[in-house]
Amino acid sequence: MRSRETVTYSLVFLLILSIFSGIYGPEKVLQLDEKNDVKIESISKSNNLIDIPSWKLNDKWNYDGYLDMVDFIVDSGVNTNLQTLTGTLESTVTDIYITTVDNSSSLVYRVESEGFYEANNINLDGQPGDLEVNMDTVSIIRASDLAAVSQEATVDINFCRDFFMVLY
Repeated sequence: MRSRETVTYSLVFLLILSIFSGIYGPEKVLQLDEKNDVKIESISKSNNLIDIPSWKLNDKWNYDGYLDMVDFIVDSGVNTNLQTLTGTLESTVTDIYITTVDNSSSLVYRVESEGFYEANNINLDGQPGDLEVNMDTVSIIRASDLAAVSQEATVDINFCRDFFMVLY
């Protein structure tokens, strides 16, 4: 019985020791050459710390969310009680190609999105009704860091006046 416990504890100790054996090694080795040049060698301890997704053609994402159009409406000179519009946005990878970004060749994704947002029972300059927004976007996204290289959007805003509310 005593030897079985000793073997078990020894195996657990060796297992724990093997896990920590690579942690305390030197990460950088500095050597001087005959010419007094400095050479630095690095040793990486991790397999993959940065998770960069690889997207494929026709990958899709669906988002439920809010669209804030209040500043846009107020800046156009229209008074409103609108807070936010709710809706969905569907994004799709439509192309993958190499292009020049900041004087360097980069792999990029072309992502096209279609969204529909609405708000019911709002007032625009005292007129009751419903507001609908259709939005189409095209984004060029760099694959290495998912930075937006360019983006363009087409926004179609429709206000449907509620005539039945006026009759009261």
